[in-house]
Amino acid sequence: MVPGLMRWDFDKLTSFFLPREVEDIRRIPLGLKPTLDKLIWHFSSNKIFSVKCRVVVNFLSDVMVGKSKWKAPEVGLFKLNIDGSWSDSDGRGGVGGLVRDCQGEVIEGFGKMLVDCGSATQVEMFAILHGLIFAKEIGIHDIILEGDSLNSLLAIKSPLEDFSSLGIYVEEVNVAFCFFNWISYAHVRREANAVAHVLACYAKGLENDVF
Repeated sequence: MVPGLMRWDFDKLTSFFLPREVEDIRRIPLGLKPTLDKLIWHFSSNKIFSVKCRVVVNFLSDVMVGKSKWKAPEVGLFKLNIDGSWSDSDGRGGVGGLVRDCQGEVIEGFGKMLVDCGSATQVEMFAILHGLIFAKEIGIHDIILEGDSLNSLLAIKSPLEDFSSLGIYVEEVNVAFCFFNWISYAHVRREANAVAHVLACYAKGLENDVF
């Protein structure tokens, strides 16, 4: 891993592994913080993941029914819409999002290019994580998160620890929830997430991040 970057060190990988193995390793997602490897043993009695923090997280019960039209949040709240775009041919991805207030006015937006991504869901999970970090950095404390990736939102909602390649993102997203005084998340249809989708697609072709 390249220090300070969420990216594999290609030169070191090629020194130790065969070309095919290098490509497989480069598609393994890396988190934003050091994480210990886990021994996966199906007889383990402790498979429940929990995060202890004071934040009030509102798990919307209608996550399965996505809204088709964007709606402004209530007074005092902000809404973060995020999305991800992925190319299977080269593993390149892009994430984008924006924060809007109760009047529907855009506070700020972002776009970020990714490389060596293994799946569309991985990119969507990173979009959620990066969006939460972005919202924290611009000073948002009470927020509604919306995205059109149902698989990602269900993974976050699950009480079971995720041992798949997405598990590190699920863990970090739950930790990122603690950045906020109040947060809820919901699944919406692509029509209600159109601007974030455009930003993600645009970011996939960039060399530098945009804000």
